[in-house]
Amino acid sequence: MNFYIYLYFFILGTCLFYKNTVLIITTIILGILILSLIPIYRKKRMENAKKAIENLQNPSVNVNKEPFYIIQQLPGFNKVSAKKAVWIRKKNGKYLSKEDFFVKNNIKNKEEIEKLIII
Repeated sequence: MNFYIYLYFFILGTCLFYKNTVLIITTIILGILILSLIPIYRKKRMENAKKAIENLQNPSVNVNKEPFYIIQQLPGFNKVSAKKAVWIRKKNGKYLSKEDFFVKNNIKNKEEIEKLIII
């Protein structure tokens, strides 16, 4: 995502450098359009993740591979705790077992989550 932001400002800077008014206005309008579409895209991605988990007959979330918005759907997780779980995974490497996942994320309701996750 950051790459696209840098690319956008590079293009805008190039337009400003060459003082091309039409390109400057077009680039600014394009940037506003993209910024307005990002929340819609994220919301749709969250809805798809919820539907995917609900539609599974035997839901299993691989906590070593899934992004935060899938882990967020587990009981007892919110956006912050799911992002923390992904951050811990990136920092320390993959979770070695379910117990490792529970300990590193300070999870209390192990019985509910244990049925839903795989390592």
